[in-house]
Amino acid sequence: MRTDSLFAAALGLTLAAIFSCACAARSDRLDPKAPIGTKVPTDEGFYAQESRDGRTFVMGKSATFASFKNGCDMQLTKSFIAAGPSGETVVVEVDPLLPEMTERLTAEFSKKSNVRLE
Repeated sequence: MRTDSLFAAALGLTLAAIFSCACAARSDRLDPKAPIGTKVPTDEGFYAQESRDGRTFVMGKSATFASFKNGCDMQLTKSFIAAGPSGETVVVEVDPLLPEMTERLTAEFSKKSNVRLE
């Protein structure tokens, strides 16, 4: 019985860690008081670029950047295979509620790196 309790506790901690990463990236998207589906502008103009595992990641929300720095993966992305300045894959954050963010991020990356993402 003691083994079952330890296993249950370990499983609970593992699931909590997984969901905290997934939720952190999404927590800034919606205002809990706003009607469902309402766009809430967040981090307008935020831009972060990080390299990991031979790829370049471009983020448009501070919550996503914080989660990424803590080792979590980005939830929704668009990948540009071998499109980076050194031939690396460029991974750009996507948010269906903020489609203009992805356009802004790709344009800003293209300008900074002198590479056109298509």
